[in-house]
Amino acid sequence: MSGTDAGTYPMELTPEDFTNDNPNFTDVEFVIVDGALKINPIGVTVTITEHSDTTDYDGQLHTVTGYDVAISDPLYTEAYFTFSGNATVSGTDAGTYPMELTADNFTNDNPNFENVEFVIVNGALKINPIGV
Repeated sequence: MSGTDAGTYPMELTPEDFTNDNPNFTDVEFVIVDGALKINPIGVTVTITEHSDTTDYDGQLHTVTGYDVAISDPLYTEAYFTFSGNATVSGTDAGTYPMELTADNFTNDNPNFENVEFVIVNGALKINPIGV
């Protein structure tokens, strides 16, 4: 028995897998207590750091897009989760425009990992007012 993904892999032995080769015993019953390989899923933390930018007001539209990913276990990759949301924030006037991603924007798609925690490090576009 072998396996690579989380789950239980039974040996699936049957009495027919065994034969009595000893002529001293004519009525032999093989009772099987089947074993198994169990691979438990593991937990992982995925840190999402929203991009940020700061600029002075110039009357133009400014945009910040995207995020960086850091993962606590090298076995887990970005291919194992999906993102559903908008990782873009734009603004023209002076002020702070947060990106506002949440952990709910990310979904673990790999059953080999349980308790995948998505931690968001907030980012924003900040447009500073200017003196005149």
